[in-house]
Amino acid sequence: MLPSQPHPLRARLARLAQQEGVTLTQVLEADSIRLQHEIVACGGGLAITAGTLTPQEAGGWWPCPSCGRCCHAPSCSA
Repeated sequence: MLPSQPHPLRARLARLAQQEGVTLTQVLEADSIRLQHEIVACGGGLAITAGTLTPQEAGGWWPCPSCGRCCHAPSCSA
């Protein structure tokens, strides 16, 4: 999942991919970093983001030490 063009992060990733000879396969666009984090937390794929949100700004999602996925509750029963 990538932000749509002309997002600066999307342009930077395209340049880096070209320099490294890598092809980015995009199946979804989402401009909201919060939405990207929520989709990933629900198992909807991977996102490349700037990583500037705190867990509170991302809607309370953070990596869970128990299951390794993003959870909304501090104690995970996964």
